Amino acid sequence: MSAGGSTIYGLGAPPGRSGWEVAIRDPLNSTRVARTVRLKDRALSVAGGSEKYFEVAGRRYSPHQDPRTGSPVQGVLGVAVLTNTGTDGDALDEPFSCWGPVRSRKLIQRNPSTEAFFFIPGPNRAGKMIHEAAR
Repeated sequence: MSAGGSTIYGLGAPPGRSGWEVAIRDPLNSTRVARTVRLKDRALSVAGGSEKYFEVAGRRYSPHQDPRTGSPVQGVLGVAVLTNTGTDGDALDEPFSCWGPVRSRKLIQRNPSTEAFFFIPGPNRAGKMIHEAAR
């Protein structure tokens, strides 16, 4: 079940499967898959600049603004949030984009059903993924 493109909910599972397989796009190359997750009665919400972004002087900027600075989000290419409801994931994906994995960790740890995959810029504009889950 899709809720507008950035959030999807896996209702149950297909016959004979453990969940719905959902591919998360690479935020630097939308033709590549960065990660695949299985959803069974869970939601996936994604925020980032893989489709909507702008470049200035060879640097890519997210369309999402950090409310603390009024500038485009820096340091996170994208974030994918797994939660029990699409509403929770949609409420968390943009703040996590602004906060990054370190600051987001506290909130994730307080919510055992929440996981987040952060796509962080690396050397030569390649992205690396950091997974944060409540433990």
